[in-house]
Amino acid sequence: MGCCGWKRPDREPDPLPASSPHSEVLERHRSRAESALVAATGGGSLCRTGDGPGVTGPKFAEGRLSAVADLQRSARATADTEVEDLAREALASWEAEQRTSAVRSPAWSAYREGGIAELTSVIEALSAMATAGGN
Repeated sequence: MGCCGWKRPDREPDPLPASSPHSEVLERHRSRAESALVAATGGGSLCRTGDGPGVTGPKFAEGRLSAVADLQRSARATADTEVEDLAREALASWEAEQRTSAVRSPAWSAYREGGIAELTSVIEALSAMATAGGN
């Protein structure tokens, strides 16, 4: 058990199955989102950072990472041909939550906006891959 009561599965992603074009897209987006979060926090704890402005703030970056990590976990149990549909469903959920929560804090909104931006980017990449015949 870790310092915060986390078990290993709570803090580390599952091992990736055999590589596929779809899993590579998700891994690339996750890596970029992780890098953006580290840059936004300066490597510090999210608990100790301020909200920061817009797309450069830690909450926006955290939302990006959270959305793509959730999608990546869901996609592991899904056929490659269904990953884009999964991403569209996730995006619809994030957008609905953003619309229904106008009274939330700016940090919460930035978190949701980050997730929406990342899922939109993932869908664009998956769609381009399918158009190019990589499906």
